[in-house]
Amino acid sequence: MAEPPITLRATFSDTVRGGNLPITRVVVHATAGGQGYPRESRAGVAHSTALYFAGGQAGGSAHYIVDASGAEEHCVPDDVVAFHAPPNQGSIGIEICADPSYTRDQWLSPQVWPAVQAAARRARELCDRFKLPRNRLLPANLLAGQRGVCAHVDVSNAWRQSTHWDTGPNFPWPEFMAEVNAAPAPVPSPVPSEEDDMPQAVSAHVPAGGELVFAFPPAQGGAAGWGRAWLTVIADRFGREGGNVSARIAIRGGDGVWRAAFGRDMTASLAPGTPGVIALNPGDNAAVFSDTNGDIGACVEYAKA
Repeated sequence: MAEPPITLRATFSDTVRGGNLPITRVVVHATAGGQGYPRESRAGVAHSTALYFAGGQAGGSAHYIVDASGAEEHCVPDDVVAFHAPPNQGSIGIEICADPSYTRDQWLSPQVWPAVQAAARRARELCDRFKLPRNRLLPANLLAGQRGVCAHVDVSNAWRQSTHWDTGPNFPWPEFMAEVNAAPAPVPSPVPSEEDDMPQAVSAHVPAGGELVFAFPPAQGGAAGWGRAWLTVIADRFGREGGNVSARIAIRGGDGVWRAAFGRDMTASLAPGTPGVIALNPGDNAAVFSDTNGDIGACVEYAKA
């Protein structure tokens, strides 16, 4: 994909074309305009923020700005250094119209989540265009020269050249990175048989660091065949350090919002031989992410209505 055209050019940035290359990181911000939840994220804030950058009074700039309407402003060419998270060279800044004080529930609310999704889509496009891994970077990763996606606070903590703390402690990184990575191809699913009323199951192995997505209704068979489904996850063995295996398990409903499968937290600690079972609703996608300390097995059982 080609770089989108500039919508409103920010005044306070470098001017040298090519001076921002090579790109090594995408930095996610929250605008922190002081309007509070949910006004900070409403439709039109991306444009008003772009006007602020263009007016020359901001003292900073970012390449992209997004709000909850899905609108996106492009304010600085990607190959030009914007002044958003020093050291700025080699980075592209995406401003989410939001406040870093948002709670997790506020970030995931319908009034804000579309802005997060818009930022994730742009981050995904930038990673693909500049050949960056779709990885979350922490300060230690940045200092080690690794490439990927981070928050402004990570840059602040790595190089100590600013004190900004956005995107804040409650930013939903698992859901955001799931959007950045996009859903992998759904696991092949059974096709219902008119002669067989017995439930059918699809099993898969999720290696450490891997992910799978199960769809309900399945990609094959359609909505008419299957009326119920359950996802079962279980650790194959103890983790590589001898403890339980950590996994992130999320359900995305027809509204496109990712939700925790177990309680409020997406992270589940799986003990070998002790399965976790989650009922799925029609229209759900179930995403299973195995963290790097062990492997897990996942199975969806489909039954006729």
